[in-house]
Order: sequence, then C-alpha cells, then structure tokens
Amino acid sequence: MQFVKDNRMTIIATTLFFISSYNAVIYYYNKEQKPFKIAYDPLEEYISNRNKRYDILIANSEQKKVPNQEIEIKINKSNILFESTPLGNIIMSYDQEKNEFEYYANRSFPYRILEIVAKKYVTTFGCTHIYKYMETSVTSTQAKQPQHKAYAKLKPVQTIKVVKQMNVYRMKGQIGDSDFIQPQTIKRETNTISYSDFKKGK
Repeated sequence: MQFVKDNRMTIIATTLFFISSYNAVIYYYNKEQKPFKIAYDPLEEYISNRNKRYDILIANSEQKKVPNQEIEIKINKSNILFESTPLGNIIMSYDQEKNEFEYYANRSFPYRILEIVAKKYVTTFGCTHIYKYMETSVTSTQAKQPQHKAYAKLKPVQTIKVVKQMNVYRMKGQIGDSDFIQPQTIKRETNTISYSDFKKGK
C-alpha cells in the first residue's frame, strides 16, 4: 500500500515538473518572437507632423513666387492664432515693434513647441518673412594688449564671438488674461424722459 502511494506521488510530481517545464519553454519562445513595442509619444508626433506640413507649405509658396516680386504683408495686431498642443492651448500674436512673438498660455512651453506654433502662425497669416531660422555665426576677434617696454611681449589673445539669430517669445500671461478672451463692455446711453414728455410722445 505504501509503495502505491509513493508511486502515485512520484508520477504526480514528475507530471507537474514536465508541465511547468513545457510552459516555461513556450513562454520564453513566445517572448522572443514578439516584436518590441515602440513607445508612443504624442508630443514628438505633433512636432514632426507640424514640421512636415510647414515644409510642404513653404515649398509650395516658393514655387508660386514670381521672381523680382516681394510682397510685404503688414502684420496686424489683430492676427491671433489659437493653437491646441499636446501640452495645452496657446494664443499667439506677433508684435512688430518689438519683433517678437507674444503668447498667452496656462503654463510655460518648451522652445521647440513655440517654434512649431510660430511656424503655423506665419503660414496661416502669410508672413513667412518674420520667421527666423536659428543660425549661429562664430567670428574670432583679436584683442590688442597695450605693449609696454617693461613687460615681455605676449601673444595676442583670440576670443570667439558667437552671434545667434533666433525667434523671441514672450509670455504675456494666462489664457484668461488675453484680450481675445475678455468680454467687451458696451456702453449704452440712457436718456431720461419725464412723464410729461412721455405723454406728449404718445
């Protein structure tokens, strides 16, 4: 009787061992076969889509441009762009006197998002000439040191001057602070009429 119990236990233990080993092999085999999942980043997709759209619009506008004919479009202060981004909403306009983009938002935005919104602004209102591509120019200058007879002659000091040309963005406040959102108050003139004038009017 004891032998039969031990034999059953051995058979059960062996069966469980083979089943778990089989499942482990199947699991690792399927795990290796599955393709890696690429993390979805809505911000990167938004930026790449807007950049592609901007490049297409600029290429189309350059093909249609007539040579020796430049059209200067006056930027109007009432040109306001409302843009919805993955990080929140932005209301953007351009200040021609200060040569900078102004925006209202409920949070601060990274520079690359502001660049995308500015590209949409200039293509929407047809003023691509105000958008500045980021450029850096490096020039080396030599600083002349005064020569004195008592001191040894030193080599001239070379300094590097870096000049960046880029768009300027100024946050003006929250979206609720924008003139675009503020309700306009209409002043109504009220004429006071006496009862006798009212009776005469009838």
